[in-house]
Amino acid sequence: MKKLIVALTLLLTLAACAGSGTRTVAGVDTVLANTDGNSVVIVRKTGYAGVVPRISIFLDGEKVATLANDEVISLQVPPGERVLEAQFEGPSIIGVKRGEARFTNDGTAPQYFALTLDTTLFSATLQLRKVAAGYFASTAREGI
Repeated sequence: MKKLIVALTLLLTLAACAGSGTRTVAGVDTVLANTDGNSVVIVRKTGYAGVVPRISIFLDGEKVATLANDEVISLQVPPGERVLEAQFEGPSIIGVKRGEARFTNDGTAPQYFALTLDTTLFSATLQLRKVAAGYFASTAREGI
């Protein structure tokens, strides 16, 4: 019985770590090769403090993806003024401020964002920062 409980716990833990992005170098290369002018590409690098919980990604208030640590995802975004948000899922949301980035998609070039977790002694904040394509490519491959 103990083995069954341990096995179920491990299975649920591993399932909770999976997101809708990719976390292999080949996957990152594929994502970057398939971007276009209406793409928003996000890499999650939340480190040890934010490694376990998944993060929901919202575009204009609608959930569009879920990311685990070190995952990369590309989203198609309609032209115009947009709001990108990130929030931990489940109980991990308590005490962690949402990350938000406002941007304009003019359809001429992909836009790249790095999702990180800034922590202090008493608080934690998800940060969505717009980054350059070269920085994104090197950061996305780091640690995988």
